[in-house]
Amino acid sequence: MGTQTVDPGCHVREHLHDANEEVILVQAGEGEAHVEGAVHPMRPGTCFFFPRDRPHSFHNTGSGPLTFLWIILPGGLETFFARIGRPRAEGEAPPAPFPRPENVAQIEAETVFGQVPAARV
Repeated sequence: MGTQTVDPGCHVREHLHDANEEVILVQAGEGEAHVEGAVHPMRPGTCFFFPRDRPHSFHNTGSGPLTFLWIILPGGLETFFARIGRPRAEGEAPPAPFPRPENVAQIEAETVFGQVPAARV
């Protein structure tokens, strides 16, 4: 369980979880959830449930940050973020933007991400 903030004009690319269910609760901002070709509005209070193997992505279409709470069951997404992120203590400013590791596909495969069908990429 955690929170994620997506800056205006940015997105969380299409992905799926092959062994996990995910719940997303929008806390602030505006955006769109793209789910299997359909577009759904993301506004504070909107809740999404993604069963296993359901491709989805999130797009910030607003003028401010889009923040949502995510819950993944069984757990494991925190391991992915720990492996691709930067350490940050409470109260510290966020780190400057940085690229994903070159082996991000391997890290995804070793954590909680499944393979998005090629036709959808």
